[in-house]
Amino acid sequence: MIMHVGRLYRSENSGDSWKDISDSILAAAHKYAESTHHIDSASIDGLMANPNDKSSVLISTNKLVHFMTDDSGVNWRILQHQDTIHTYIFHPTKGKWGLLSSWTDACDSSKRNTGVCKHMLYLTKDGGKTFQLVSSYVVQFSWGDKKQKQEDRIYFSHFRSKSGHQQRLTLWNTGVDFVYTDDEGSSLHTIVQHGNKFLVSNGYIFVAKVKDAEEQTVTLEVSSDGGQRFKTARLPVDIGEKSYTILDTSEGGVMIQVNHGDDAGPYHAGVGHIYISDEAGVGYSLSLAYNLRNSNGDCEFDKIHSLEGIYIANQRDPYAREERHYLNHKSEYELDEYEYDDDDEEADQTAVGKRHGKSGREASFIRTVITFTKGAIWDYLDAPKVDSLGKPYIGCESKRCYLHLHGLSNYHNFPPFYSSENGLGLIMGTGNVGEYLSYEEEDINTFLSRDGGKTWIEAHKGIYIYEIAAHGDLVVMADMTKRSKQVVFSWNEGQSWYDFDVSDQGIMVENIITDPSSSTTKLMMYGTRGGHSAGLFHLDFTSLNQPSCKGLWAADTSSSDFETWSPSAGGRFTVSGSSSDGCLMGKQTVYTRRKQTSECFNSEQFQHPVEKRNCECTRADFECEIGFIRVIGDVDCQPYDVDKVLTPDEIDCTSSGVFFANAYRKIPGDSCVAGFVPTKVQVPCPSHSRFSGGASLVLVLVVLVFLFTAALSYIDRFPKLRSMFGNLGFESLNYIRYSTIGTAGKKAHQEGDDFIQAAEMDDMDQDAPKLMTYTATSLSKRNTTSGSSPNDLLELGQQQAAPPRPRAADNVPKLQPPSAPKKPDDVL
Repeated sequence: MIMHVGRLYRSENSGDSWKDISDSILAAAHKYAESTHHIDSASIDGLMANPNDKSSVLISTNKLVHFMTDDSGVNWRILQHQDTIHTYIFHPTKGKWGLLSSWTDACDSSKRNTGVCKHMLYLTKDGGKTFQLVSSYVVQFSWGDKKQKQEDRIYFSHFRSKSGHQQRLTLWNTGVDFVYTDDEGSSLHTIVQHGNKFLVSNGYIFVAKVKDAEEQTVTLEVSSDGGQRFKTARLPVDIGEKSYTILDTSEGGVMIQVNHGDDAGPYHAGVGHIYISDEAGVGYSLSLAYNLRNSNGDCEFDKIHSLEGIYIANQRDPYAREERHYLNHKSEYELDEYEYDDDDEEADQTAVGKRHGKSGREASFIRTVITFTKGAIWDYLDAPKVDSLGKPYIGCESKRCYLHLHGLSNYHNFPPFYSSENGLGLIMGTGNVGEYLSYEEEDINTFLSRDGGKTWIEAHKGIYIYEIAAHGDLVVMADMTKRSKQVVFSWNEGQSWYDFDVSDQGIMVENIITDPSSSTTKLMMYGTRGGHSAGLFHLDFTSLNQPSCKGLWAADTSSSDFETWSPSAGGRFTVSGSSSDGCLMGKQTVYTRRKQTSECFNSEQFQHPVEKRNCECTRADFECEIGFIRVIGDVDCQPYDVDKVLTPDEIDCTSSGVFFANAYRKIPGDSCVAGFVPTKVQVPCPSHSRFSGGASLVLVLVVLVFLFTAALSYIDRFPKLRSMFGNLGFESLNYIRYSTIGTAGKKAHQEGDDFIQAAEMDDMDQDAPKLMTYTATSLSKRNTTSGSSPNDLLELGQQQAAPPRPRAADNVPKLQPPSAPKKPDDVL
């Protein structure tokens, strides 16, 4: 079913033909409205399908009559709810259950005198035949999580005060709490006070809790045990957290983007930082800084749905702030809006044509990055060597030439990078090859990867909207920058393209869609023909009579249409075993897929055979711990403000002024075994840290030794004190007679001061060793100069010294200091 201009259409043959079913529904709505004294006629303004059962559909009208079907629109029943529908959420497993919210009539500005404005939450267990009130003054609501076996629980946030008009939650508010009910609203349990917004996803509950209402900052509270305990998410930076976007929770960990706001510095405008969590979803380390986002919170970040651990994102170059003086020119880096110059546009040009204006930005300083390790390591996209015409890219002689693709935040102008769950390894996007992403239409072309982003080709010149169908065996595209009669398609993953006409007049194509599973050869394309005239086209590629693929269990043989393939990072990681053996996320995954050269189709029920084996652990199987980061393309985790992140109890400083910290933790969901085992790394102690017990003992001993040495030095300055302490400990040996060492045979019979004095006079004895300058001249003069004192020998040696002999060390090349590594500060 589709809805268009207040009318509802239904198809029974996958979109080949359509029937308008609006009249019967609206007639029933009009009759019901009269019986309930609602004289206004109804029109269809909303359509929602049950994500767990596509045959169950809810339609809403602009008035107070709403309908639901359980058999794909064959039969309809009226919901017994006589208010507008703001939100409806189907139960995860029970088709008849649903949560419905509605704002009262008083919230309508034209009906302000009809009562109190508030947001009401209702529950139905019989498909809308009856509703019961759960709560009022509700902000947000959701069913519980199936993974926690709480699917019947209702979570919601609400205002504690239940009086007066309910305000819209446009600012974080300490008067809002996060609660749940297990008995349909009879009793409420507050689990996060000041919890305003929340998300229940894949076993986690995330709650944005107000930290400072005046500063409009929040903390992220996380529970992984069904709400029994919440812990504050621990981020490695101490700057304001304005809002959060939960990017992904599907692979055993959490990826979030935090909007730190303009208060964190002008370079943070229009961007956020991506953080990755431990398995509990509490400890977060920085994964990617300066990820693009727009004012609606749409982030230029997407998962490659057909493969595990691979994501693509757009990043504002962290080094450009110094090179381009971003910090002094805010207008240069505000990227939320795209400016157009419509002066040269013709009056009849459509909005799609206008959105590709010429003005653009001179330099975006945006680059596309990819991770094969769920955010642990990022790298730039390798640019193809030649374009779709076989010509090398101009200006790509330098190493800073990469492929850059447009993301979701600018989808009105350029199709974003895209993948489908059944299109194994296929990724498509529009962008350019160069140092940075371009926003000039003439620079943008359409690109394709068939190996999960490892390598890319320029699939077609120009900006095309695309769709992946038939398990990736079919790619269909249409030009979206101008009116066109044609559609282009490829059977061989972009190696060659074919086109055909779909209309006798030009169409400004808006999108091409297919079944959510991307398993069929039937697609739909829609757009505008001129003015406001819409067009919907059914594309059925089964009519081309392509053969079915054969030889599934004889893959890699010449008679088979199939091959085996393992995704890899393409040698990006400079550690053994991380990419060359096709291991990602701790395992080698071997898929059986159709060969690129085999122009055949698989059935809709086809599933790719998969084999997996665990790999030996390498550094690439570990992400950085909190307080450590990786720069783009590097596998080593470097400390970044560790002392500001760790608590005093976690910093155990040694006497050498260092402490040891964990720099690595295993990526959640990684299955590697044995191999690399990370050890703690040495980190300089902060100035305010305390010493460990052992270090404190050593420090005390050092201080005592210093004091003792100072005392001896002080005693030596005074003869009387020196005489008192000089022979301390020798009193028991004063009866022993000492003889002077030397041929003169002098008797040493002095005691006390005389002993010390005799020892001092030994230096003048002729048999005592002489201190001389070690030169050839002094040695030759030693036996020929009689009566010379030691000073005379030193003086003579200095006067007649021969040139110094060269030392071997003089010929040793000097070791140059190592080049300064990239400072982690450069990343942020």
